[in-house]
Amino acid sequence: MGFQLSATDKRYLAALVVLFGVILFWRGLWDITYLLPIIKNPFVSLFVGLTIITLSGVVFREFDPLTAQIAKTMEVLNEVLSRKKKKNEKYKISYYDETSKKLKVIHHKDIKKLEHNFIVIEEKGKEVFIPVHRVHKVTKNGKIMWKK
Repeated sequence: MGFQLSATDKRYLAALVVLFGVILFWRGLWDITYLLPIIKNPFVSLFVGLTIITLSGVVFREFDPLTAQIAKTMEVLNEVLSRKKKKNEKYKISYYDETSKKLKVIHHKDIKKLEHNFIVIEEKGKEVFIPVHRVHKVTKNGKIMWKK
């Protein structure tokens, strides 16, 4: 009788090996920075690091709460529009109207399309563009599906 590893144990062991490899890589990179005379100065090191992070755009892409919120709202609205033809489902989108300074409700069947970060509806023969960031709530058959 031999010792057998399950598939889960093998994946766990493989993850530990990869993690150990990543740790060794970063340790080596860390030690190499001590050999570079210009980066020995902590202020230069800080400046170079912040410059790299800023130029890569990672900070702005990963930590922008408005973009993440708009993306989630667009995801919900796309799901609502994909179900537009189902007659037994009634979706309502509540949004804040800047002109009247109150919440307004539109039905999903009134949405013509989503364009960039706007909901396009038709009112009195004209297209009205509603910014997605003004959407406060989406309900399905009277129950809250998504809320800001």
